[in-house]
Amino acid sequence: MKLILQQRLLKWISNKPLIYGSILSVIGNGIGRIGGLAASIIIAAHYGANTHTDAFYLVFAVVAFFLNLVQGTLDLSFIPVYSELRSTHASETGTFLGSMFFNILLLTIVFAILIDVLVWFFAPFFLASQNIYLIVRLTWEMSPVIIGVAVSALFVSLFNAEKMFMAAGFMPVFSSFGIIIFIWILRDAWDVHALSAGLVFGTLLQTYVMYLFAKKKGLKFELMAFHPYFFKVLKMASLQTFALIILLIMPITDRMIVSFFLPEGNVTAIENATRLCQIPWSLATVGYINVFFSWWSRKSSEGDFTYVNASFKKLFILSCAVFIPVSLLLFWGSLPIVKMAFGYGKYSDAAIIATAEVFGYFSLGYWAFMLRSTLIRFYSAQQSARVIVKSAILDFSVHVLAIFLLIGRVGIGAIGIATTIGYSISLGYLLIYYFRFKSAPVVVEYV
Repeated sequence: MKLILQQRLLKWISNKPLIYGSILSVIGNGIGRIGGLAASIIIAAHYGANTHTDAFYLVFAVVAFFLNLVQGTLDLSFIPVYSELRSTHASETGTFLGSMFFNILLLTIVFAILIDVLVWFFAPFFLASQNIYLIVRLTWEMSPVIIGVAVSALFVSLFNAEKMFMAAGFMPVFSSFGIIIFIWILRDAWDVHALSAGLVFGTLLQTYVMYLFAKKKGLKFELMAFHPYFFKVLKMASLQTFALIILLIMPITDRMIVSFFLPEGNVTAIENATRLCQIPWSLATVGYINVFFSWWSRKSSEGDFTYVNASFKKLFILSCAVFIPVSLLLFWGSLPIVKMAFGYGKYSDAAIIATAEVFGYFSLGYWAFMLRSTLIRFYSAQQSARVIVKSAILDFSVHVLAIFLLIGRVGIGAIGIATTIGYSISLGYLLIYYFRFKSAPVVVEYV
C-alpha cells in the first residue's frame, strides 16, 4: 500500500510541471548554494577575518557584480525572448544562441581588460593605502573569472528556459569546488592568492562542463555576430539592466562604506552573512519562483495572460504564508546558525557576533525580498520594465541613506537594517502599483 501511494504521488507530481520543476530546481540550487557556503566556511576556518580576506571579498564583490548583472539581465530578458523565438521560429534558435554567446564573450573580455587597467584609479576607494597593491594584484588574478561567469550565466538562463532546472542550479558548485581544492593544496604557499586561483580554475571548469551538458542535450551554438532577436533582448534588457546595475551596486557600496568606517574583518563578516542568506534566498527565488517565471514567459509569448495572472495570485499568497514566518525564525536563530556554520578555526568570536548581527537583520527582510522578487518576475514576464526600474531606484536611495544615518550608531548592523528597510519600501511601491493597475489590461512593452 505504501509503495502504491508513493507511485501515485510521483505520478501526480510528474504531471504537475510547476511542482515538478520547482522540486528539481530546489534540489539543484540547494546543492549549488551549499557548495558556496562550504567554501566560505573553509575560508573562515583557515584564514579568519582580516585585511587579506577583506581584500579578497572586495574584489570578489566586483566579480559578483558582473555575474549577477549578466545573470539577472539574461533571466529577465533572454528567457522571454527565447521562449517567443522557440514558439515562432524554432529553426533559428542555434544562430540566436550563437549570437548571444559571441557578444557576451566579446563584451566581457573588454570589461576584464578595462578593470585590469582602471583598478589603479579605483583601488584607493576600497581600502587603506597599504592594501592597494593587494587589491590590484587580486583584481588582475581574478578578472578572467568575469568572462567565465558571464558565459556560464548564459548557460544557466538557457537551461532554465529549457526547463532543465536542476542542471541550472547545480552547475555553480564547480567554482566553489575549485576554491576548496586550492585552499587544501596551495594555502601555505600562496596564502590568499590560492583563493583567486581556485576561483579562476573552478569557474573555467564550470563553463566547460555546462558547454558539454548543453551539447549532450542537443542545444546548438552557431556563432554569428548579430541576430534580430539579439537586438530584441537588448531592447528589453535596456531598462532592466539599468535597474539591476542600481541594485547590484549596493553590495559593493556596502563593503566600501564598511571598509572606511569600521575595523578590518567586517567586510568578511558581511560576505559570510550574505553567503549564509543566499541559501534560503536562492532556494526560493531561483528554486521555484524562476520556474513560475519560465512558465509565465512562455504563456505571455502565447498571449495567455489569464494563466499568468491566476498563477501569480496563487504564488503570492503562498509566498506570504511561507516567507513571513521563515523570516522570523531565521532572525531569532541567527546567532546559533552562524556559530554552527562559521564557529571553527581562526574565525574569532567578534567576527561571529558581527556576522550574526548582519545575518539576523538580513533575515528579518527575507519575506520582503521574496515577495518583491515574485512581483519583479511577474512584471518582467509581461515585459513591463519601467516599474522594475522605479522600484530599484527607490530601494537604492533608501538603502544608502539608511546606512549613512545608522552606521555611526549601530555599527555593522546598519548594513542589514538598511537592506531590510529598502526591500520593504520597494515592495510597498510594487504592491501599490499592482493593486492600482490589476484591473487594467496587460501591456507588453519593449523599451
